[in-house]
Formats: sequence, structure tokens, C-alpha cells
Amino acid sequence: MVSRPDGRMVVDLGAEQHITEIRTQWRGGHAPASQVEFSLDGRTYSGAAQLSARGVLRTDSAARYGALRVITSATGPASLIALNIA
Repeated sequence: MVSRPDGRMVVDLGAEQHITEIRTQWRGGHAPASQVEFSLDGRTYSGAAQLSARGVLRTDSAARYGALRVITSATGPASLIALNIA
């Protein structure tokens, strides 16, 4: 995923999971402002929460799908190289 405003990536976790933390890692530049939304059915998303400036979100959510949305561009070219959902 390249950092562009309104860029969105959806991850299917395969089954409903209890999620406590999401971490992103970006190559080049700083992490862009991003948020995560959760869904049980892949159609209806809710619980939008912004990741910290370090690309981390601590949460207490249940979801089968997680959507990462870029809100603003990074200060330089940046590409998502890792998305960890635990």
C-alpha cells in the first residue's frame, strides 16, 4: 500500500478474532495519518480509530475484517511494508 489520502486496504482474518493491537510499519518517510475500522461481515465497518504517530493502535475489538485507511499523505514517499493485527 502506498501512502495516498483515502487509500484503503482490507484484511480478512479468516474468522472472528479478538483484536488487542494493530501495528503498521512504513518504508521511507514518516507514517501517514491512518485509521482502522472493524467488521464482522465485510460489508459494514465501524469503530474507526486513529493509529498513533508511531503507527500503533491498542484496542479491545472483535472482528473478522480490518480496514486500514490512510487519512493524509506521509511527509515523503512511504509504502506499507508490515501490518500486524494481534
